[in-house]
Amino acid sequence: MTDKEYLAMTGNSPPATHRSLIGIGVAFGMCFYLIDVLIDVYLFQRGNLIDHLLHPELHETWMRLSILLLAVAFAIYAGRLLSKARTDTMRAQTAEKFLTSIIDNIPAMIFIKDARKLRFVRVNAIGERLLGLSTAQLIGKNDYDFFPKAQADFFTGKDREVLKAGTVLSIPEEEIDTRLQGRRVLQTRKVPVLDDTGQPAFLLGISDDITEVKQAEAALRETEIRLRTLFDAAAEFIFVVDTDGIIRLVNRRAVQQSGYAENDLMGKHLKELYTEESQHKHECHFPHIANRGYNRADIDFVCKDGRIIQMECSVTAIPDNAGNFSSFLVVQRDVTEERAAAAALAYS
Repeated sequence: MTDKEYLAMTGNSPPATHRSLIGIGVAFGMCFYLIDVLIDVYLFQRGNLIDHLLHPELHETWMRLSILLLAVAFAIYAGRLLSKARTDTMRAQTAEKFLTSIIDNIPAMIFIKDARKLRFVRVNAIGERLLGLSTAQLIGKNDYDFFPKAQADFFTGKDREVLKAGTVLSIPEEEIDTRLQGRRVLQTRKVPVLDDTGQPAFLLGISDDITEVKQAEAALRETEIRLRTLFDAAAEFIFVVDTDGIIRLVNRRAVQQSGYAENDLMGKHLKELYTEESQHKHECHFPHIANRGYNRADIDFVCKDGRIIQMECSVTAIPDNAGNFSSFLVVQRDVTEERAAAAALAYS
């Protein structure tokens, strides 16, 4: 990494250069040289300061040069060590900031526990908001410090299971009592993090809050139950068919009054339940009906025992999420008695 790259990434000043290190070494050497002169003059009373500076003995010159070179070498070595330590520290800080930014922006709760006592080591921002607890409150604590015993027992048991097996564990649903949002439902994956010896050092957990999804599923099931109840309670024959006219759904009234078992009707083409005259007289080509969206006709329906029921039939195209007509609702009302009464009245 160059000084410019380091400066751009961290916003900090670059490490000391080689030239500045030599300057530091020279300064240290000059200090040692002057200290040696001062010791000779003032401690050992050998000559005066001017004589030592202008007329040093040969052995003292070599000794002082050696000290100077040693000081320069030491300064360069120490400077490089300090520079490397500073660079490593800044790189570690940059990597830590980068990792924290990623973890905090993942739309799931991420937590890390130590493998020995299962104490929280790290929790991301999503986890803080979900639990209603800050990182400072969580770090160094375990599940028993925050959750009911039954929940803490469950969480801890799963943690130990993961660490013992050494493999990923998926938990489709688990309930958790949070401080601010009440009880939530999580979908969690737990992963053991191994050290250099292959032993678990930490436990990594990733939890998605699926509370709203579960509530939507429950509401959808309730809606489906209500619709099915209304569907089966209707007094008319009701069929749901695909674009080929194949019966995919039938209500209870049609089964009870026609004499067919539900399995007999499912997968059968609707026109097979009509008299031959009605099959030829009325359109049973549903893609054509889809162009209009609606059709109405009078047909003769043949029951399993051969009885013929006169029906007033209406067909409505049902659009899917994309707006395409992929199925049709066929509602048939029994008008046999009504037609017979009208005919009798007309002949009387």
